[in-house]
Parts: sequence; C-alpha cells; structure tokens
Amino acid sequence: MLVKRATLVRLRDERRIDDAALRRLHETLDAEEVRLDPRDPAIRGKTAP
Repeated sequence: MLVKRATLVRLRDERRIDDAALRRLHETLDAEEVRLDPRDPAIRGKTAP
C-alpha cells in the first residue's frame, strides 16, 4: 500500500491529479487497508468480543 500512496503523492506533485482527487483516492486506500487488516477478527473467522 505504501507504494500506491507514494505514487499518488508523486502524481499530485507532478500536477497530474489535484488535492481533492488525492484525498478521495487515499480514502479508498484507507478502506481497502481496513478491509484487509489481518488483525480484524472478521478476517480470521472469529467474532469480536
């Protein structure tokens, strides 16, 4: 995920995307990271206490 974030920042720095697009894409990556978090009990097949 860090590579994706670095790429997005580079695109913003090169003015290929604007700050609003960068924020939206970061929100998407945040959601993806939460969904894939191995510490999440739902992913491990367990229920949270």
